[in-house]
Amino acid sequence: MSQQAKTQKNKSYKWQNRSDSRGGRGGGGGRGRGGGRGGWHGPSSGSMGESESSKAQHLGRYRDDPLSEMLNAPGIMVTAVQNKERSAEREFIDYLEQVVDELYPETVEVDVKDDPEEEEDLEKMLKKELEGMSGKGKQMSNRFRLCRHEVACVFYVVCLPPLEPLKIILHILEKMEKTAKCPFKFVKRTIPIQAASGATLVQLKESSKSIIARGFEPVLSEDKSLRFGIIVSARHWDKLKKLDMIKNLAENVEELGMGHKVDLNNQDRTILIEAYKNSLGVSVVREYERYKKYNPSMVAETAAKASLPKSAAKSTKSSAQSAPSSQTSTSQAIHLSQQSNISQTARSEKSHVGERTTSEDPTTSTTLKRKSTADQMEEGQIPRKDDGEVGEFVEGDEELGEDFDEIIQDGRSVKVRRVE
Repeated sequence: MSQQAKTQKNKSYKWQNRSDSRGGRGGGGGRGRGGGRGGWHGPSSGSMGESESSKAQHLGRYRDDPLSEMLNAPGIMVTAVQNKERSAEREFIDYLEQVVDELYPETVEVDVKDDPEEEEDLEKMLKKELEGMSGKGKQMSNRFRLCRHEVACVFYVVCLPPLEPLKIILHILEKMEKTAKCPFKFVKRTIPIQAASGATLVQLKESSKSIIARGFEPVLSEDKSLRFGIIVSARHWDKLKKLDMIKNLAENVEELGMGHKVDLNNQDRTILIEAYKNSLGVSVVREYERYKKYNPSMVAETAAKASLPKSAAKSTKSSAQSAPSSQTSTSQAIHLSQQSNISQTARSEKSHVGERTTSEDPTTSTTLKRKSTADQMEEGQIPRKDDGEVGEFVEGDEELGEDFDEIIQDGRSVKVRRVE
């Protein structure tokens, strides 16, 4: 059989297998879900239903046509892992839906069918799904909107009334701190934006007046001054100087007349300014440092470390202390090793001397039975010249003087004090 015939046979074999498994391109309904893959039979086969699929898999119901700009209304600015903005959007929106169900139960969306007992035709189901993907005939969310992607690692979620961005974010952070768990994999910081305005100082001051008054309101009745700071973050911005914006908002705080003071290290309130293109966003937040600059994953990690048992923390600390430090110098390690070897040698030679004098010269046993200096030495102490006694073996010291003789004992060179 020629090579061309073999190749054609292999092609035919592959095509038959593909036809058997997927239903072919023709009679099976193409490559769609109707018959192209042959194994899908609607929602009853275990796949997502139409409403759940449109919410979880496709975020079209959260996008206007055309897409709106960032910071065009109150919402939440989210920073994400680079090149994972779409995945971060999906996981953040899914979690926001759960949180808003708890905080705003009156806004829960309910899908109602005309006749729930009547099963829809397969073609109608496919048509609705395609319309949801293309944006035609989709049911828009009454809670959130997703904005245009024009900045790396950043996306913006508009919160529609009556949703309050700061209330939602504080609820999320408190939950992370309480449970010490974070459901986000790609989401980093979550910054609530309470008011949005144009890129002028006049618009900034007017839009932030009510926000600042409300942010400092809980202590106004107590006649107590607060410490505050102002932080500016700019992206694709060249309209106003940061110092001018800070002074503008500081004037609004001074107009409250409560003696609030600026403190950049220990703040009771933090005013955040987000600048982007032709828009400005302002919010007044509290516990900015406690909640790790509003980073849910860092809050959960800190809470998890704090919740460790004290016994485990103590054992970890003791093991760290007992382990040799990585910064210990080589000379220190050698010195410790030498001290240990000297102490072991002193104890070993002491026992050898006792046995030798007892068996060889009974007359000198009384002299050697007296307490030797080696017994009085602490472990690790280096023997000196005066520490040697008559008949005692000493090893490892070359400065013992002429009162010692060098002999070979058990295959090694040792020194012993001369008998006078």
